[in-house]
Amino acid sequence: MRVRFMSQFSTNRPMDLLAFFLFGKQLDSEPDASTSNIVISPLSVYQTLAMAALGAKGSTADRIYRLTGVPSVDALLDDDYSSDAMLLVNSIWSNVLREDYVEAVQKRLPGTTAYCEVPTASRINAWVGDKTKHLIGHILDDDPSPDGAVLVNAAYFKDSWKVKFNPYSTRPMKFDLPNGTSEDGSNDGMKQTPGVLMFPKFKVEYGVKDLTSILAEGGLEIAGDYSGMSDEPLQISNVFHKAVLKVNEEGTEGTAATAMVMNRAFVMPPPEAFEMIVNRPFFFIVKHNPTGRIAFFSHINDPSSSDDEMCS
Repeated sequence: MRVRFMSQFSTNRPMDLLAFFLFGKQLDSEPDASTSNIVISPLSVYQTLAMAALGAKGSTADRIYRLTGVPSVDALLDDDYSSDAMLLVNSIWSNVLREDYVEAVQKRLPGTTAYCEVPTASRINAWVGDKTKHLIGHILDDDPSPDGAVLVNAAYFKDSWKVKFNPYSTRPMKFDLPNGTSEDGSNDGMKQTPGVLMFPKFKVEYGVKDLTSILAEGGLEIAGDYSGMSDEPLQISNVFHKAVLKVNEEGTEGTAATAMVMNRAFVMPPPEAFEMIVNRPFFFIVKHNPTGRIAFFSHINDPSSSDDEMCS
């Protein structure tokens, strides 16, 4: 593993752009941002959006591409993130999904398991716990709609420092907090020419967050066209996300889960044709739209003085 500073990161890769967008919005929405620890996994969110994109049509798909910074679904899926250090798996839970959609997800996103059953919180939480080495115990509090779908990603990363910190050099040191106070922390000293890096051990667990409004602000269509996913009309209800990150002398361990909950969309029936018969006194106004000025203002009590016929 290498240590890189923020100024060294290039933001020309699509997922990097999504990462900075998500983190910035999450930072803005955090009421205690100056004192709270925050961690998210853009990769986990990215994979979940990729599953949604495979079932999206028209402008709904285009908006997912723009949100993720890619021109097409092929570009969205062209990176392979698998490695010895990274486990990246997906699951789809529903009994209303199209067979061709399930096949497409499993083909384009290796490591995807389809559970053709009514989605339940207990089953999905157990799957997430297993794939995250039980660092994340749950992602859903309530059972999803039985006629909906849930798209789930789990990411697990564990790797050692290229040059490990010496645990015998670890000692308590002061860490300056944003509010100007200090706390005792455990800093690790790693000596490597031409300098010395002293870095704090930490573990941050960011509770389940609903990213729906943030992703919608970025362009994701909540009630979009997901007809490639199911013959039943589906819309996004929630996008839940949770992440855990641990750093110590040995290396880094991190895990995350994202669950996109989709419910059956309520389709509004077309409005019935109305009939209005003006057969009593009324006001009649002629308004000049370009200027907004009222050109004529009248009150009609008895239209029979001119003609007894009705306009229809």
